[in-house]
Amino acid sequence: MENHFDQLMNAPEGNVGLDFSVFDDPLAAEVSWEQMHEGGNSFETHKLQQISPQVMAFRPSLLIRIFPLIFLAIGLFLVGIAFFD
Repeated sequence: MENHFDQLMNAPEGNVGLDFSVFDDPLAAEVSWEQMHEGGNSFETHKLQQISPQVMAFRPSLLIRIFPLIFLAIGLFLVGIAFFD
């Protein structure tokens, strides 16, 4: 099933051909697979990972996990400057 998601994600924009029979779920044909909003992030925020043969989930990428640490480091740096100055 993971290969089918790779094909979907790498399909040219506006040319998505998805075979719903691979999901073995009648609800898959009824769900909209279109983008909710145009545009979006220019960097990867989440990755689709297979948790078990029947379950796939979006997990935060490494960049998103590290991003808050940048603000923490800047804050600690400024506190250090104020303390030693």
